[in-house]
Amino acid sequence: MNSIRGMSEATIKEMDNRGRVLIDHFFVRALELLLLTLALLALGAWLLLRMFTRTAGRGGTVRVDPDAAFDLGPVNGFVRRVSGRVQAVSGICTHQGCRLDLSAARDLLTCPCHGATFAMDGANVSHPRPMSSPLPALPRLAVREQNGEIQIYGPTSG
Repeated sequence: MNSIRGMSEATIKEMDNRGRVLIDHFFVRALELLLLTLALLALGAWLLLRMFTRTAGRGGTVRVDPDAAFDLGPVNGFVRRVSGRVQAVSGICTHQGCRLDLSAARDLLTCPCHGATFAMDGANVSHPRPMSSPLPALPRLAVREQNGEIQIYGPTSG
């Protein structure tokens, strides 16, 4: 009987096999943990995208023309098509934060609080009170059209 410190060759082989099983088990668990981590990261990325994306509607439901308004709760505004591309501007006046109304006959956005007007591209057209400088333009909102669906990016409620 060959022995190392009193162990038989069979015992040494058994310990070697157990060690290999433990190492194999360790790598399997590490791979499982890596896959779980990747799945959680993918889920987190998807949730973030969903949190900052809201759908204004499908092509047949929401008109994409100069008088299309949208209200997604914390984000509202107006969407229009220019040279085949969809554009959107905020529906909140840059002066006092009032909600703008669409004056379809004049193709303008009007502030009901003080009468300022904005073009559909967000540029300030007029302000009834004398000011040293014109009002800031309405912020443009990130928007895309995908598969006939218009998506407006911004924070969403609850």
